[in-house]
Amino acid sequence: MFRLFFWLLLLSKSSADKTFLYEDVLEVEDVGELEKSDNKILLIEFYSPYCGHCIAFKPHFIEAAKTLLAEHGDEIHVKAVSCAVHRELCSKWAIRGVPSMFVVPPGAEPLKDNAVALGQPELKWDNINKLLPTRPIGPNPPEDILSESKVLSNTAREVIEKSPADEDSGIDTKDSHKPSDDDDDLANNSPPRPKAGAALAKNRQRDMDKFKDQMKVKMQKQKPKGVKGAGNKKGPPVMPIDEDEGATPTMKGNKVQTAEFLERKRKYINFMKQQKKKNNKIVFDAGPGIPLGKPAFQKDVTKTKLVERIPAVKRVVRMGAEEQLILDCTMAIWHGLTFSVFKKGGSLTPAKQKALTNWLDLLDISLPPEWALHSLIYDLRQNIAYISERFENMKEVVDRYQIRRKYFSPTCGIKNKTLPAKLGCGYWRLFHVISVGIAEHRGGLNLIDIEARPVGTRTFSPEEAADTVRDYIAHFFHCEECAQSFLEDYDDCEKHRRCVRLSSDTYSASDEDWKEFAMWFWEVHNSLNVELVNEAADAELKKKQKAFLSRAGAGPGIASPETTIEALWPDMGDCLVCFNIDGTWNEAAVFRHLEETYWPDFDFDFDHMDNGLIWFEGDTPANRGLMYFLATALIVLFYFLQTSISTPHIQRSLWLAKNLGPQVAPKKRKL
Repeated sequence: MFRLFFWLLLLSKSSADKTFLYEDVLEVEDVGELEKSDNKILLIEFYSPYCGHCIAFKPHFIEAAKTLLAEHGDEIHVKAVSCAVHRELCSKWAIRGVPSMFVVPPGAEPLKDNAVALGQPELKWDNINKLLPTRPIGPNPPEDILSESKVLSNTAREVIEKSPADEDSGIDTKDSHKPSDDDDDLANNSPPRPKAGAALAKNRQRDMDKFKDQMKVKMQKQKPKGVKGAGNKKGPPVMPIDEDEGATPTMKGNKVQTAEFLERKRKYINFMKQQKKKNNKIVFDAGPGIPLGKPAFQKDVTKTKLVERIPAVKRVVRMGAEEQLILDCTMAIWHGLTFSVFKKGGSLTPAKQKALTNWLDLLDISLPPEWALHSLIYDLRQNIAYISERFENMKEVVDRYQIRRKYFSPTCGIKNKTLPAKLGCGYWRLFHVISVGIAEHRGGLNLIDIEARPVGTRTFSPEEAADTVRDYIAHFFHCEECAQSFLEDYDDCEKHRRCVRLSSDTYSASDEDWKEFAMWFWEVHNSLNVELVNEAADAELKKKQKAFLSRAGAGPGIASPETTIEALWPDMGDCLVCFNIDGTWNEAAVFRHLEETYWPDFDFDFDHMDNGLIWFEGDTPANRGLMYFLATALIVLFYFLQTSISTPHIQRSLWLAKNLGPQVAPKKRKL
């Protein structure tokens, strides 16, 4: 993590001449202040000179500006604001993602409350005129000015239009007018449609509740057993959890200025002070303004521990749950970059390059900030054009980060014997970490608020995050058959309520909306587990049919309900509170269980972190290597001393001394 922020700082200092994108463009005025215009429309683009999307969009914005000024130069101003320089202005406008474009009508103060957001495809005069209201916009614009059709994706809009609520209302919608993106919003006086998100998904049938009767019977016989997850010291909760609880304590701990965030910051500062007392070479300044988002340490699992190279000691050294999680995620990412991105050879097509760029951006804002993997992600993202040219370029960048542990943890390696199976396990763990991370970081907004990422960093809505994972699987997943099956399920809009539960809004999404991405992935994973047990049952049935000369087509075999519910995660013994009394799932408790398993920092317990993973800023490999050597020497010495002075060994030595003593005793010397 230190390396990541070092390069960010170096880039910002060494690239002073690149803090503006449009300073030499006549058609676009690069400004630091926005002034009111009485008779002209104001078109504004907020951008960052370090944003790859902004750089790629620059020629399109210039071309659109030329066209607009040539045809309507007396009716419009075109301006741009660099958020890398004018941070106060961008904060005033609450800019969370770039590039962002707005239009302000003539005579209105240049404030966000008076502006209308503009999409990149809408950079045309006719579209701008349609977006602008025919009456002045005040601080509280009418709800019908911005149609929900501009917020929802086409697939989500189609599903919402088929909402059962419309059928139950008794209103005939066959001939009703359904506004599209090209419709004039003010011409439609119908109430706004509900946005995709948790509130809308709540009223839909839940696929995971189909076995509620069997679950209810099992729950009456079950007792919790308190299995620990990644970093979990306390076991699962034992009290019922309100399904409408909103943000969990962990989510609040990642949101600036909450009580949980301030308490977490206090614990972090105390922890670092203690570490600095133990090692004065650690670089840490416990000033009042220290941002928690920039930890002075990183968690690295890529280095092989010295004790793992000694066979006698390796058997007694076990990885912790958090170490296994990070290692499996690292291996999934490394394997994908090394073997899957260029599996068809040649250079990446524009579609594949875009999918890879989005994937790296998603990893950047969803993985825990202290993971050392961020250094590799940042380097790849900064060299996206170079690594897209050929495999050798990709390998060159990846090899800069020596990953010596090129194997999966026991969690993925013991049950799965083949590499594809181990890799599939690693990917599923990575997807769960990403989905939980989207909720913890609010798509990246929290990271910007706590200054862990600069203003202008790309953020993701739950829907955008899901689309990014879909595109990565479509282009780069190691198993083509698995990818095809996932895409078929994903593109079925109503399966697992995807199109009505994943919000496309980054800025006004509720806490429950952010959790929906993780809950959707949880359902997808369990659905796959059910398919696998059904396939196993079908194969067993065909085997019996063949043995008894029965008809081979007399199937398909389907697993029993008891076998099916055994395949669902989490198991009732691990999380009894994940189930309601009627056998349905308590989704709030399930999300907390996902946090405990896939978000190691969920309880902010700095005093019980795995110190073997932590590398402090200023702590050199030489110091750590000497420490490991001394620790290993002590372990080996203790091991041999223990075996040499054990009770059976002492008894054997006494027996030999008693029975063989006279025969081997030296003869007395004669005087």
